[in-house]
Amino acid sequence: GDCGDGGNGGDCRRGANILGLHLEGPFFAPSKAGAHPVQHIRDPVEGMKSVQEIYGSANLREDFGVATITLAPEREGAAEVIQTLSDQGIVISMGHTDAALQDGHEAMANGASLITHMFNAMRPFHHREPALLGLVAEQSGEGRGDGNQKSKDLYFTIISDGIHAHPTAVRLAHSLCPDRAVLITDAMSAMGLGDGEHSLGDTDVVVKGMKATVAGTDTLAGSVASMDFCIQCYKKYTQCSTQQALKAATLHPATVLGIQDKKGTIKVGADADLVLLDDGLNVLRTWVGGRDVYDAECLSKSRSTAGAGRSSTT
Repeated sequence: GDCGDGGNGGDCRRGANILGLHLEGPFFAPSKAGAHPVQHIRDPVEGMKSVQEIYGSANLREDFGVATITLAPEREGAAEVIQTLSDQGIVISMGHTDAALQDGHEAMANGASLITHMFNAMRPFHHREPALLGLVAEQSGEGRGDGNQKSKDLYFTIISDGIHAHPTAVRLAHSLCPDRAVLITDAMSAMGLGDGEHSLGDTDVVVKGMKATVAGTDTLAGSVASMDFCIQCYKKYTQCSTQQALKAATLHPATVLGIQDKKGTIKVGADADLVLLDDGLNVLRTWVGGRDVYDAECLSKSRSTAGAGRSSTT
């Protein structure tokens, strides 16, 4: 492949594509805000009017590019928002929520089809109130507990970085419904920059190892994990096959967005977006739209050459 002018392992101007925006907040349960500033949390008390005031009505047009919105389905006004936006083709995900199981049933009946970062910033499972994990358990059976045939298939995202969820919790979610798992990184801008002080919007974040927290607290502030690392951890934690782990990072998210005919699959007519991995599931090469845009070996050689050049001038 072409190393490019900047030693980036390919022409990065032809790199990854943005498939749509994910608007996460501010319609959350205040008790499940996570790293989001509580002073900005709102309830959509006036339904779509509240949402349009925050996001701007023009930004919710079909051609603008909003693909997913995460909100707490139990909050006042959320039911109208879920129904309206899902009818517009926007994926509604339940997250940062204190929703009970029944709240989840109602949200699904209104069009919600996803759960945002399972186990994190949500009501935990209890044997008398299974909450949103109960929804995932119901997906593994022949029918849903709400008896609503209009509900969409439910998928759940999960951050398998060894920080956000215990390996056993990841394995539990996978065992309940492996065909609905969607791997996400939840990575912030500090990914790859190493330990130190960073920022997430207006929030100061400290990164140490693989853990990013709001400065002065133990509250997680996203992650610094790459997707290939999450795939490796997912396979290790769940003992699933390589094929299952890769589907959770490719076909499943594409299906959630309704683009599985073009993305997340290798077949005639699909986009030639390909990743070559070694046996350890480390990325070796990447093609986007059939173009070679990343070559790990090329990048390594470029960095070595640049390092040697600096040494010779000192």
